[in-house]
Amino acid sequence: MRMKGAVLGMLVAASSAAAGSPPARSLPFAGGEHLRYVIRYGIIHAGFSTLNVDEGPVIKGHRTWKITSQAWSNKVMDVLYNVRDRNESWMDREGLYSHHFEQDLHEGSYAAKRWIDYNYGAQQFVRIEERGGKQTRIEGTLPGPVQDVFSSLYYARTLPLEPGKSYEFLTNSDGKNWTLKINVLRRETVNVKAGKFSCVVVEPMMLSEGIFKNKGRLLVWLTDDDKRIPVLIRTQVSVGSVSAELTEREGN
Repeated sequence: MRMKGAVLGMLVAASSAAAGSPPARSLPFAGGEHLRYVIRYGIIHAGFSTLNVDEGPVIKGHRTWKITSQAWSNKVMDVLYNVRDRNESWMDREGLYSHHFEQDLHEGSYAAKRWIDYNYGAQQFVRIEERGGKQTRIEGTLPGPVQDVFSSLYYARTLPLEPGKSYEFLTNSDGKNWTLKINVLRRETVNVKAGKFSCVVVEPMMLSEGIFKNKGRLLVWLTDDDKRIPVLIRTQVSVGSVSAELTEREGN
């Protein structure tokens, strides 16, 4: 069993929308939004995860949101499979695209660090990964404003998300530019520890390793209101499934 930090970080991401052209609707998140989740492996309580939005630095004259996820296994799970993961994204406040992404994963014997910097003036990106004592560097061109695998979740929250429709936007990860497609499956009411919520159920069709990486289907329940809070996330891993349910919410 390898519970991908990408998944835990988040459990801790037919019309299309370009990443640099956010839809005309109020922003569903703001600085000070802090969400806390309990993570379960099947019926076993496996750990915790948080999703936080705070004011970020000014990057090349652009104000940003600093979006952070952390995930950690509890004491019982630590004995079997220790997890300490962190994802950070710096998202443009006006254009809602990514300026920078960092990932620090520690899962059992696996450890990796990744940095991706997006230079839109030069239309280039640089991706650096440290793993197993080795460092790799990938450089490439950008077709325009893009999302990273973590900011994709927050950009998706700004979309209309009408059941029966799909939405697409540009994404960059693993040294590649590609199009992320999100299918909106249905409306559904769910009960989690934080309460009872009317939701829209979405399925990101990820083709790359990142916060949505999974062995099978990944489903996300977002509140069916103007906040689009992720209250439940469920995905398959190598053996069984992992879910995260909202327990606490602060701000926004």
